[in-house]
Amino acid sequence: MRGAAIKLRADGIETHLFIIVSDPHPQENVVLAFNLTDLVNYPNCCCVLNQGEHEYIRFPTAVRFFAPKLWNPETITEKINDGTFERFADASEELINKIVSGAYQSEDLDRRFLKYLPPLPQS
Repeated sequence: MRGAAIKLRADGIETHLFIIVSDPHPQENVVLAFNLTDLVNYPNCCCVLNQGEHEYIRFPTAVRFFAPKLWNPETITEKINDGTFERFADASEELINKIVSGAYQSEDLDRRFLKYLPPLPQS
């Protein structure tokens, strides 16, 4: 599940891509996901993703650390299978590490989500 890139299918509106950055939490069985938004909407973001870092990213994109999601992995699989979520190519390990590193640096991430983050990648 770590690295899965999904977005809600919705007629008539553009939804944002979510990238799952964790494996299921051992006690709570949830994964941590962050969604991406236009850098114009979140100009002070500490983690900017660029075209080429994922097939879906076509311009400078911000990771919304102020609005993470915790989802049950089985529910995500069900929503992909029933067409509620559309799945894109998985994020690379390099991209996941960039997002995780940004989350640890972000002043916008509510500290209660730190327990769901994978360890800080070693450089």
